[in-house]
Amino acid sequence: MARTYLTSIIGAIPCVYKHSPDDFVVEEVPAFLPCGEGQHLWMWVEKRGKTTDQALGVLAAALGCSRRKLRVGGKKDAQAVTVQWVSLDLPPKDYEARLAAMDTGAEVRDGYVRVLKTRLHRTAHGLGRTHGNRFRIRLRDVPADRVEDLRQVMATLKQRGVPNFFGRQRFGFRGDTDLVGGALLRERDMEAVSLICGRAGDLDTGRRREARVAFDAGDLGASLAAWPRSDFGPQQLLRSLVRQGAGLTEASAKVAIESLDRRDLGFYLSAFQSRLFDQVLARRIEHFDEIWPGDLALRLPGARKAFLVEDLAAEQARAAAGEITASGPLFGPKMPAPEGRAAAMEQAVLAANGWGQYDLQGARFQHSPGARRPLRIPLMDLDIRDMTGGDVGIVELSFQLPKGCFATSVLAEIQKPLG
Repeated sequence: MARTYLTSIIGAIPCVYKHSPDDFVVEEVPAFLPCGEGQHLWMWVEKRGKTTDQALGVLAAALGCSRRKLRVGGKKDAQAVTVQWVSLDLPPKDYEARLAAMDTGAEVRDGYVRVLKTRLHRTAHGLGRTHGNRFRIRLRDVPADRVEDLRQVMATLKQRGVPNFFGRQRFGFRGDTDLVGGALLRERDMEAVSLICGRAGDLDTGRRREARVAFDAGDLGASLAAWPRSDFGPQQLLRSLVRQGAGLTEASAKVAIESLDRRDLGFYLSAFQSRLFDQVLARRIEHFDEIWPGDLALRLPGARKAFLVEDLAAEQARAAAGEITASGPLFGPKMPAPEGRAAAMEQAVLAANGWGQYDLQGARFQHSPGARRPLRIPLMDLDIRDMTGGDVGIVELSFQLPKGCFATSVLAEIQKPLG
């Protein structure tokens, strides 16, 4: 289904980003800084050309700990230069020497992981302990006669807010992590394992394709051997299946799923919620900065507790001033539900995907009980630097977004991809 954009009156602007990792720079904005004492080691980590999981693997190897013991405030882009805090409870006494001797893990050209500084703190890092992220993004090959259009797009987003889509990157390069999450929530574990480890398609290449083809052929050992080391989820599932020795059955698949890291499991479950949220936002895009009677609203930029809209005139004025926003659903048994027009729209999306309220009571929803998410987000500290020369050139965008929000939502309004 073609996506509708807030700035659809302005046509797609051709440009390229992530030409190199240095074109996409992300810096975490922490909610607080480590105090300097305590049992948790906080590391200010810079990575280039690596996934967050790959970076955690490098740190875990250096510190002699399990990757699962490292805590982050969120995953960052791989094809980028990113800086964020990572924490470890009870680090080894010689952690400074270990980090100084760390193998940067250059598995890809020009890729690295660096620890820029360390500091102790009394508690661990984690989700919710950031204010957001600062971005510096270079858009290359921008036609000189479209720079003013780009400025108009950014001005609209600055004035009205950014549609808070999760976007395609939330659903994996195959676009199916939400299908995995839906299968898990319905406890269709064989289907979930097959989606994670097999069902080779046109998008799969190299060792990953080899691994998926072997899985589809029933050769679990060969599939395990073929998966790259950085793909922890498929490897964990396959190790469990091989140990059980029963092939892929409903029983063995359930045991394998239960062996997954809780964070990996949560990633798939939240992808299901994310897909439905995006569908609700797409239906409401022309009115996404309005407030309706019965809406559950959130204060901007980052409040988490929603309140019911009862005084429409007063709350619409606050919405127009950018102080509050309507929220959308992250469906689950504990999600607060709106009333009226917003409720009808959300139930229609749920039904269109073959789900009902009763289906949201499954046991695995305990890992993703549901919440409200803002439909729009403020574009903060915007700066546009035009370095265009001749017919095409470079435009550098700098801005800050609240936690849990994606720069791809901004870039999509510029490029307007069809999907």
